[in-house]
Amino acid sequence: MGSPFGSHICVIVEAQVSPQGAIRLRRVVAALDCGIAVNTSSVEAQVQGGVIFGLSAALYSGITLKNGAIEQSNFHDYRILRINEAPLVEVYRVQNNESPGGLGEVGTAIAAPALANAIFAATGVRLRQLPIDPKLLVQDSAALKSIVAERSTLGTERA
Repeated sequence: MGSPFGSHICVIVEAQVSPQGAIRLRRVVAALDCGIAVNTSSVEAQVQGGVIFGLSAALYSGITLKNGAIEQSNFHDYRILRINEAPLVEVYRVQNNESPGGLGEVGTAIAAPALANAIFAATGVRLRQLPIDPKLLVQDSAALKSIVAERSTLGTERA
């Protein structure tokens, strides 16, 4: 994905979907061309944080209105990824002598489409709205009747 700020990024998300529709984020790999990196550790952290923010929005961060007011007020009802759910985010930077590019949005903007592609690869279901509704990923009605042992640990292990 190109950026109007001069950086280019490609993100691949590895995700697993249980028969009950629970999504487990296993790993994210990002390839980034941001030109000259002034501070390489800050570049990596910016992309990692942006990706996690974007994945949180794609999975949980719905905003709803009731009587003209937003219902969500803080993190107790505006869900974000928890540390035990966050995947490893690997960032590989293309080294070159091009002018430095911006990083503020590139990781965030590409996270949801990359996750949707991973879910499609895992399930064959193409999602068309955010946040993702796990009910759309349930394999069949029998899957909801059975609880698999892995369900309680989905999202709690790192790859």
